[in-house]
Amino acid sequence: MRLLVLGGTHFLGRHVVTAALDAGHEVATLTRGVSGEPPDGVRAFRGDRDDPLPEAVLAWAPELVVDTSCQTRAAAEHATALDPVGYAFVSSLNAYRGWPPGPIHGEHAPTWDTDADEYGPVKAHAERVLGAAFGNRFLTARAGLVVGPHDPLHRLGWWLERIAAGGPVVVPDALDQPIALVDARDLAGWLVAVCGRESGPVNTTGRAGMTTFGGLLETCREVTGGDAE
Repeated sequence: MRLLVLGGTHFLGRHVVTAALDAGHEVATLTRGVSGEPPDGVRAFRGDRDDPLPEAVLAWAPELVVDTSCQTRAAAEHATALDPVGYAFVSSLNAYRGWPPGPIHGEHAPTWDTDADEYGPVKAHAERVLGAAFGNRFLTARAGLVVGPHDPLHRLGWWLERIAAGGPVVVPDALDQPIALVDARDLAGWLVAVCGRESGPVNTTGRAGMTTFGGLLETCREVTGGDAE
């Protein structure tokens, strides 16, 4: 099928592109072109998500859409010009009013409903706009902290490297703070597999990904074999 990745050359998007190619889809990306080019064999469209979608994208008529880049209200509203059989949107646990610190009791916990121009409220707004446009064709993946290869912020990688180096490590005074992790490769493969087949909100972090900050640091020490304190 023709699968369009909205954002496909940076972090999660590039893993989605790889998963889509592996699944045998005809793949295209829509990016600004500032984070590199997609792999060979992928059609590259150019555009800013805050602008109306390019006519070339609409003419290509994607059958599946995986949206990894919606960060503004305008981006969500412009995406409704598409008419795919399946639209998978990467939202965030931050769309919930109670996260952080949590816990979250299922996907029907209340989400933000304010006009605040902040990450969580913007994600919740995008869910409402896209959900109203695509109905039962719409899947929203409320992801935990996405980690893995090509993470430009090097979040988990930094802790692994620092703890592997050993010795005293300065850490925030928040060891009991709940965190939820998801590997970008796992999330990407799942998004491609279920796009157009599943709908509704899903918290995309497994049981193994739910821990505390202190628990994460202890795991880093275990897997690196370091003697960090």
